[in-house]
Amino acid sequence: MEVSITCGYFDRSFYYVSSFIQYLLEFFEVSLTPGAPNKFVGFQNYRELLTDPTFWNSFGITILYVLITVVGSILVGLGVALLMNKEFPGRGIVRALYCFHMLHRLFQLFLHGNMF
Repeated sequence: MEVSITCGYFDRSFYYVSSFIQYLLEFFEVSLTPGAPNKFVGFQNYRELLTDPTFWNSFGITILYVLITVVGSILVGLGVALLMNKEFPGRGIVRALYCFHMLHRLFQLFLHGNMF
């Protein structure tokens, strides 16, 4: 029991330390040459990013992808829910097959202790 608590704190500490180092390095021009010093540039990296047309193109494509997938998932889920609510022959079998994948994940959780 204590091992899992210790590992949890270690994981959390590793996350915070690595995140802090990442945020700190955002203000430097990092040299890929071993032994060469990193140059402090302040907010210059952010200025370059926010004025780069390739970044804004990628950002727009990402927003479009998110909107399409989220709205599409909601519409497909709503359609399946409405379809499963109607009476038709074999409805119980279709419902069982539809819900099987959720039960499979639940059994996987119980057998292996995690979902991934």
